[in-house]
Amino acid sequence: MALTWGIEAMNPVLDLDQMDMASGVVEKVGDVKRGCCDKLYLRTNDGELKKYDWTIYTEEQENLAGSNVKVWSQRQISIFGMRDVIYQVQSGNQYVVDYKNIKPNRKKGKDQYDPWVVGILGSIAVFPLLRVWWVNRKSELND
Repeated sequence: MALTWGIEAMNPVLDLDQMDMASGVVEKVGDVKRGCCDKLYLRTNDGELKKYDWTIYTEEQENLAGSNVKVWSQRQISIFGMRDVIYQVQSGNQYVVDYKNIKPNRKKGKDQYDPWVVGILGSIAVFPLLRVWWVNRKSELND
């Protein structure tokens, strides 16, 4: 858990104008067989196919395939590598995912990733392992 928090702390909370924006047609929306996120596949106006991580909450989000959309995303570090995460989706004049509802929660969550907390939790996780090593080290010396 401390490792995940430490890695998550490296991802800044950006404003919408600092994020990557792409527009195009959604080719596929759905869940994956492995992993924790749903995926959105976007064919951009340049013809490039982009894959994004996001979480589907509504039926409207699930039925976006074939729609013309604008997507705002942020490239983030995770425990499994780099990934592009969607924070806002606009279809026509309507926001399917709105960043103004997400940003306050991200800021509040970011406050929980205090480096001191990560260090303390990491130490708590390592102490039992050090004790096992210390006890076994002494018994090996006596043999």
